[in-house]
Formats: sequence, structure tokens, C-alpha cells
Amino acid sequence: MPPLNDLLFAIIGVLMLAVYIGGVAAGGLPEVALLVAAGGGVAVGLLGRAALQILASPSAPSRPTAPGSDSGRPIKTSGESGPEPAPVAGAPTTDPSSTRVKEGA
Repeated sequence: MPPLNDLLFAIIGVLMLAVYIGGVAAGGLPEVALLVAAGGGVAVGLLGRAALQILASPSAPSRPTAPGSDSGRPIKTSGESGPEPAPVAGAPTTDPSSTRVKEGA
């Protein structure tokens, strides 16, 4: 099977021809059908190139998991700590300065 790069041009050409013939057969002006077919061809070409770039890009490296663990959780390496949890709106704070009773109040 030929690579996707070789098939992309042929797919765009067949699509443009099909859209043009369909537009003319539907009773539209040939100029308008040609313009619509060209726009569709350009759109498919851009989507095809983007898809080829995505397929050609290297995937992200996977993190090692503990041997024999079925959980699939990654192993924490030394010096690595988890992210700090975000504060919840309206939750009481644990800041000691906010729990002090102000004198004279």
C-alpha cells in the first residue's frame, strides 16, 4: 500500500471532480460548482496535511509503572511531589494568622 502522502493528492482530485460534477448535475452554474469544488479540495488538503503531521509526530514517552501492579499508576521518582491542591471557594483556611482572635474586638 502506498504511503498516505502519495494518496492525498489523488483523494483531493477525486473529491474535487465529484463535487464539481455533482454541482453541475444539480443545475448550478459551472463557475460556482468549480469554486465550491476548489474550496472543498483546499479544505480537505489542509485537513489531510494536519492529519499527516499528527500521525508523523512522536508520541509522548510513557512513565514507568510498578512491576506487577495492575493499577497502572506511575511510580513516584525521588524528588517528585504531586501538585498542590487548589483551594476551594468558601472552605475554611488553615492559615494560623486567620484564626487568631483580635484583641479589643
